[in-house]
Amino acid sequence: TGSLAQPFTTGRKDCSPRWSEDGTRLGFISSRDGEAKVFALSMSGGDAHCIASHRNGIDSFEWSPDGKKIATHSSRDGKKLDVYVLNADGSNWIALTNNDAADIYPVWSRDGKKIIFSSTRNNGGGYDINVFVADWIE
Repeated sequence: TGSLAQPFTTGRKDCSPRWSEDGTRLGFISSRDGEAKVFALSMSGGDAHCIASHRNGIDSFEWSPDGKKIATHSSRDGKKLDVYVLNADGSNWIALTNNDAADIYPVWSRDGKKIIFSSTRNNGGGYDINVFVADWIE
């Protein structure tokens, strides 16, 4: 059995929590100060701080297995959603996808060599979503 759940963040718009690779931090999406950004909070306490942001917001994120990178999807051009990989400090955004489809919700393989994501690129103009796999070579 579990214990009574206790609040860990105080923002009104905190969601999509993720454990860091080593379990010492909690990452989450928050729009506490405007656009949705990725925040991190030490499990030993303290204040949350922004680790990744973009002017069009960030909708999802996943830490890489080694904790050095983040995979996310965002509308960097303000029109379409693509998958990006960036350093865990929010620097060096690299586009993993670049097409007219919506590429969303990336997830790392356990060895960090592949990223799976959902995409509308094969939908023929409909609303079907398929799963794609991409190699990540650093």
